[in-house]
Amino acid sequence: MKRIALIVVIVACVISLGLVWKVGDIKKQQRTDIAKLTDTLNDAKNTLAKTETDLATTKSERDQVQAKLTDTDAKLTAANTTIEEKTKAIANLETKVADLDKRTTDVTAKLTEADGALQKIRDAFGIEDVTNVDQLRQRVTAQADENKMLGDQIAKLRSENAELVERTRTPEGVRGQVAAVENKWGFVVLNVGSAEKVHKAAEFLLYRDSKLVGKAQVTYVDANTSIAQMLPEYRRATPHVGDLAIR
Repeated sequence: MKRIALIVVIVACVISLGLVWKVGDIKKQQRTDIAKLTDTLNDAKNTLAKTETDLATTKSERDQVQAKLTDTDAKLTAANTTIEEKTKAIANLETKVADLDKRTTDVTAKLTEADGALQKIRDAFGIEDVTNVDQLRQRVTAQADENKMLGDQIAKLRSENAELVERTRTPEGVRGQVAAVENKWGFVVLNVGSAEKVHKAAEFLLYRDSKLVGKAQVTYVDANTSIAQMLPEYRRATPHVGDLAIR
């Protein structure tokens, strides 16, 4: 019994020593693992710290970039505004240039027209030695005075001519009768003459009972009679002695 107990004790001791050794190895391994974990944790902490630093730097750089981007946007907006203003200014200048070109063209055309008109005036008045407006004005004034004199003379001649026509024109409303008829030669004798201011070429309408007989034109005038030729295109009937003659 004692031997068995001793053996059991010895076995127990051996087992205990094995367990102790095993536990020691386990503890040693655990310490190694803990050390490794500690190193890994420290590396992770260092990496995290570096990452946080890098993140802070990145945020700062991002803020700087954002600030630069905002400033760039503002400058771009200002540049676009300036470009629009410049574009409008250029468009206005182009419009003004086009207007000036048109005015220049118009002025050139007017100058050409004026030169042509001046040449026509020179040709009309026969004055090739006129070289400026003052000389032309003097010539035109002189010509106007001459034209006025000619106009006064023409007016006087017209007045005299009107008086002459009035004297040689048979008045309207002169009435007479057919005193004789010559059908063979197509003329009639009227009982009105120079005493009634009848003149040669005067035309009389011949009526019988309010009906038109024809028209006759005076070819000869005496003191109290006149001879008138019947006009074929107005003849409606054969004239008779006693037909009414009206101027």
